[in-house]
Amino acid sequence: SPTDDHIAYWTAEEGNVAARLVLAKVKDAKLEEIRSKTLFNVIDCKLAWQKRGDYLVVKVDRYTKKSGEKNNIKYSGLIYNFEIFHMRERNIPLDTLEVKETIQSFAVEPVGHKLIVISGEGVRTNVTFYKMGQGQRSGKIEALKVITQPITKAFWAPNGQYVVLAALRVGSSPGGLLVFVDTNDMSIMPKQEHPELSEVEWDPTGRYVSSVVHCRSGVKRDYSFKIWTFQGNLVFEKTVERLAAFHWRPRPASLLNDEAIKKVRQNRSVWTPKFDQRDRILRTGESAKQQEQRRRQLDEFQKIKEKNIKRLAIQKQQRLDLRGGIDTDSLFENQANAGEEVVEFLIKTEEVEYKP
Repeated sequence: SPTDDHIAYWTAEEGNVAARLVLAKVKDAKLEEIRSKTLFNVIDCKLAWQKRGDYLVVKVDRYTKKSGEKNNIKYSGLIYNFEIFHMRERNIPLDTLEVKETIQSFAVEPVGHKLIVISGEGVRTNVTFYKMGQGQRSGKIEALKVITQPITKAFWAPNGQYVVLAALRVGSSPGGLLVFVDTNDMSIMPKQEHPELSEVEWDPTGRYVSSVVHCRSGVKRDYSFKIWTFQGNLVFEKTVERLAAFHWRPRPASLLNDEAIKKVRQNRSVWTPKFDQRDRILRTGESAKQQEQRRRQLDEFQKIKEKNIKRLAIQKQQRLDLRGGIDTDSLFENQANAGEEVVEFLIKTEEVEYKP
């Protein structure tokens, strides 16, 4: 477990002894079994802990018929299901979720209660979102949404909620599809593409995600990486010769203590307008260099304006002398000195033959 002194493992069938899933507590350098389940006709098990240790999800592959010799065993009538341990509930209840199609991959929400299962054959896949019950609803698994897309793997944002469904290159299938989903309301954001896609990786903040085509994929083409926002908008892309790997810099520990973080959250209304203004500048494509150039132009204009205002003030007496003492600078400030004249003039003449 990533957060507690728990360890999970499974033992394969041997002779007449069935397979077992075991959850144990590490205590005084010993394992104390706290939960287990016996399984029959098991081919394989895949264990996955949720990031916070709230759930242990186990994918179990089973068979209905077994044939062949010891070194050449063949399985048929395959059955797939999940065994889900609710680690935070009393007595650690266990749920079972059966899936009728072949399971290609699955992913547990790092901070949350959702499970994504990708099932099907080849490029004909279904992506099903499940919500695991908590508290009194423990034991109830709810299907939230099914998306039919040629997807091979799901990549959760570090803090959950947002997920990228990706079609990675597999065999002769080039893949390349990227589907961005907000699981709060199950809305699908813009679909994107990165042909011959090799990898997808979220940055530690969960604000950006990268898609990569590297030379280890065995594809002879332009190797590149693209950076997207969590909403699926392209931020940056670059082609790199013989690109072998792409990794985000790990996020360092916060310099703020818990009290300072709490204060920042309480004063969010003060900080939000400042960040909104910065985001607007970024959206319009204004860089610091462009802003500095505009400031210089504005300063130059102000200098020219002040110079001409002084010049007009020095020449005012000359204008009064030339115009018989009438101050034309303020002539139209009084509406009584202004008049209006309407002039009409012919623009075009056109002759049209009339037929009764």
